[in-house]
Amino acid sequence: MDKLFQKDAQIQPVAVCSSRAGTKKTAESTSEKDATCSESENDTLPSKRKRKKTKASDDLVSLFKDFTKTREEREGERMQELKDMHTEKMTMVGRFLHVFEKYFEKD
Repeated sequence: MDKLFQKDAQIQPVAVCSSRAGTKKTAESTSEKDATCSESENDTLPSKRKRKKTKASDDLVSLFKDFTKTREEREGERMQELKDMHTEKMTMVGRFLHVFEKYFEKD
């Protein structure tokens, strides 16, 4: 049976694709290990290319830094506005409470 189906592409694929190692062509062999294992110990990870820094990437980094800085400034200004509004509201409520207390003291 092994001799009949050994070269059948459905039994032993001609090429094996892996996200780790890319496409590998399988060697024709008769050993049991090669027939059942699609990845061998000799497979190595593909070397990753180092990207060169370009002017566009530097521009994007500086643009992102500027955006982050302006966003933090706007957020700080907004927080200060909210604090000022809270202080003003508490002052108004305090005045109202003072007037309310004076009204009931008269009676």
